[in-house]
Amino acid sequence: MISHKSLFTSRVSTRRQWLPAGAIFALLWVPAALAGPRGIQSRIVDLVRGSNLGQTDVSLLVMDLSNGQKLAHIRPNNPMIPASNMKLVTTAAALHTLGADFVFRTELRAFPSHALQADYHGAEEARSNATKTPYGYVLVVHGDGDPGLADPKLLASRGDNIEKMLDRWIDAIKNAGIKRVTHLYVNDRVFDQQFVHPTWPRSQLHHWYCAQVAGVNFYTNCLDVYAQPTKPGQHPRVTIFPTTKLVKTQNLAVTGRIDTFGISRHLGSNRLLFTGKVRHARNKPFNVTVHDPPMVFGHLLAEALRRAGVPVSRVDRVEPDRALPAGTLLHVEQTPLTSVITRCNKDSQNLFAEALIKRMGHKFTGAPGSWPNGAAAVGQFLVDTLGSHTAVVSIADGSGLSRDNLITAHVLVELLAAMHRHKSLSDVYRQSLSIAHVDGTLANSKPRMSQRLAGRVFAKTGYINRVSALSGYLVTNDVAENGGGVSSDEQRVVAFSLLFNGFRPPVYVPQVKLVQDNIIELIDKHLSRTPAASYGG
Repeated sequence: MISHKSLFTSRVSTRRQWLPAGAIFALLWVPAALAGPRGIQSRIVDLVRGSNLGQTDVSLLVMDLSNGQKLAHIRPNNPMIPASNMKLVTTAAALHTLGADFVFRTELRAFPSHALQADYHGAEEARSNATKTPYGYVLVVHGDGDPGLADPKLLASRGDNIEKMLDRWIDAIKNAGIKRVTHLYVNDRVFDQQFVHPTWPRSQLHHWYCAQVAGVNFYTNCLDVYAQPTKPGQHPRVTIFPTTKLVKTQNLAVTGRIDTFGISRHLGSNRLLFTGKVRHARNKPFNVTVHDPPMVFGHLLAEALRRAGVPVSRVDRVEPDRALPAGTLLHVEQTPLTSVITRCNKDSQNLFAEALIKRMGHKFTGAPGSWPNGAAAVGQFLVDTLGSHTAVVSIADGSGLSRDNLITAHVLVELLAAMHRHKSLSDVYRQSLSIAHVDGTLANSKPRMSQRLAGRVFAKTGYINRVSALSGYLVTNDVAENGGGVSSDEQRVVAFSLLFNGFRPPVYVPQVKLVQDNIIELIDKHLSRTPAASYGG
């Protein structure tokens, strides 16, 4: 685990404490005000106890943000693996550290090639060489770590696509009168070149959720792969988008009676292997990650320029200490931070969270963004916002994919409360979360929770092996003491964090998710029929 002990390494033992579900509750202190037949604390304890979760480690906290009362809790200070609930911390830190008005900028600049020669040979020799060789230009793509560059979902949201985007780049180059490119440089130095976190599962690095993280990202650093059946026993027809000569393929798949098509990528390369059988053509593509996204994008752009009649001699990465002329700005692609955090939280897009943590690290230190300096930036944000007790938090990455992340339900609820109170950030933060039955991971093919909660639960889901989490806000439908409804301004907002670690067969994630959803339903039903003055805590 990457750690910076002075800021956020746990000061308490984080050894996993696997207890039978029933044993958890012997450790609970149940306030007398909540212990009666109507107490939400005892109802939640009974619900979890009766859910047959085996040795699952449960930690939760529910707080009414209108008055700060803790409605229910089970070991809320126990450090837990948060899975994608880590994105709640990363995006909140990004809004504070980078600013809600921050915009990622990917710039395309150009300068005459003899200026590059002068860097090596001196001005006089460069001018002499320029008269002997065809006049050309150097193009430089300056990355800002933007995870949304050519993201297909963001492009589609504004009626755009990758072909139109590349056409804009090519038009900008041609309109500048550039007819020959001697060098196309990719400057990805805003981040380090550790593209993959060391604690991510190596066997899954070809999956989209393990996409590499770089100073220049493109198309979510993945390729779309389509496999279509041909004749039985023959290789299926496989197409890749976007395509570049850097990607090499070996097709061992066959057309057959079942669908078992699979893709693997050799680590450290862009060599793809297709295996299994293909019976039907799929409407949706398979996704596979690329290696070294900045160079993949550089070659994609170079190949597009060549097709458009602009020859490109070579594609290179800017060396770490190399100084290049500023050149002329030809084109800029921009992505607002608000779009990035929304894509991150609603769709649980890991690449976006990792780009955020590295970009914060770059701003925090001035050095290339990395997981260590990004973790330091997020840790400092937690200390500044919530206090020194957040030292129990351990930060390994931004997305929660690493099992080395540790946080407590108490800290997550405190963070949700702080963001709720923040006048300028509250709405953008809450709206970035998935909304029950409306969008994101709470409204996919099998929406979670009942229809009665539609539009009133704003939350971040989370799952990695043996870990399931759900944290966010519940906006209640209160009933006034006289039986009438209340206005939206008087609705109560509840913050919750439900963290479940260590479940094993026969307990599976659907069962754990159902328990989480039932807890939210129980809270909502309890508060909707209970006047605010009637419950304690």
